[in-house]
Amino acid sequence: MNENSSIWEQTEALVKRREQEGGVFLRLADGEKAVVVFRGDPYAHDTYFKDSKEPTLRIALNVVLYSSRTAKIFEASPTVFKDICVWRQKYGLQYPFELQRSGTSLDTKYTIMPERQPLTEEEQRIFAAIPLLDLKKKEEEAAASNSGGKAPARAVDEPKALDPKVVQAMADDLRKLPRSMLDAFLAHFGIQRVKDLAPADFPRAQVRLKQLFAELAPPPPQADEVDPFA
Repeated sequence: MNENSSIWEQTEALVKRREQEGGVFLRLADGEKAVVVFRGDPYAHDTYFKDSKEPTLRIALNVVLYSSRTAKIFEASPTVFKDICVWRQKYGLQYPFELQRSGTSLDTKYTIMPERQPLTEEEQRIFAAIPLLDLKKKEEEAAASNSGGKAPARAVDEPKALDPKVVQAMADDLRKLPRSMLDAFLAHFGIQRVKDLAPADFPRAQVRLKQLFAELAPPPPQADEVDPFA
């Protein structure tokens, strides 16, 4: 093998990485992979593929490339989105995930696995500070340029925003926590402010808040021991 083969491999990896970083949408070729961190709420919408008369459901997600800290949009099929939901419900999404594509066109499949240990608290703060992309706006722009006269993408069952009074009540409770617990809570949900909490995450946030207050509660008093020799 040529002694400069490692340089060729490094250059090829660089080109693939730059291709992934270019543009708003995360594009992977057959066999390629990327390590990402999922952020924010999903955006479900109908889209039209070439020569298709019927709309197809797709779910757009904000992801950040782990190596470059670049924000991207990943479009998931319902099957892939279900896989992501399994990880989210079972372990949470505070991990870097490896996305790998196999196949092309309608035969495309993605495998999703955690890359390593969960993000550290410092990494969670770094990724939480990276601005999210406007999924609805970007999808509508892409649909307008690629629709070829067909109807643009439209939202499907968008989740309702949280009631500001409910968010304020949670914020008031969080103010009672030590700063270290508050920071850990925010980092766990990938946010910097309570009002940025995703509606879909609110039930888990309520459960987590109760757990934190339970950790702060003093232990129950011990019952008076009875001297067996008294």
